[in-house]
Amino acid sequence: MADFRNKALSPLIVIGTEHFESFIKRNPVFSVYSDEHAYFQIPFELIALIDKLSQMKPIYDHEIRRRIVADYSHDYGYKLITHDLKIIQGDKRATIDNLSQVKDFLISEGNFDLVQIIDGKLMEIQYSPDWEEIALDIRSYLIEKMVTKK
Repeated sequence: MADFRNKALSPLIVIGTEHFESFIKRNPVFSVYSDEHAYFQIPFELIALIDKLSQMKPIYDHEIRRRIVADYSHDYGYKLITHDLKIIQGDKRATIDNLSQVKDFLISEGNFDLVQIIDGKLMEIQYSPDWEEIALDIRSYLIEKMVTKK
């Protein structure tokens, strides 16, 4: 389940047949971050699901998300670059925001060499009519760096 957290900031509810205690034991993120994660064992009361839905909250903070994944999953940086770093055709602002999120993560990891490269590419993206190609190139470069780091 922690791998899903790499991809989503929304609250996560899992409904299954596994006994509650064994599910929580296998997926401790559900007990530690119970405002963001919930498990319901079938059968369950619908009103309990509705109540839980109204209490849950998304993860708003990139640092909390990183901490959750670091504690309960592996390869967060790789998944951040391969999944979250979207190059959105025609949407320079969103693409820059996504690249900036990767940059923030790399800063928190102390990888200032890659941060410096991203900064340079962000400047190019700002002023180039071929910004999508530049963004795709930096994404490919970052993936290559992450793969060789593994």
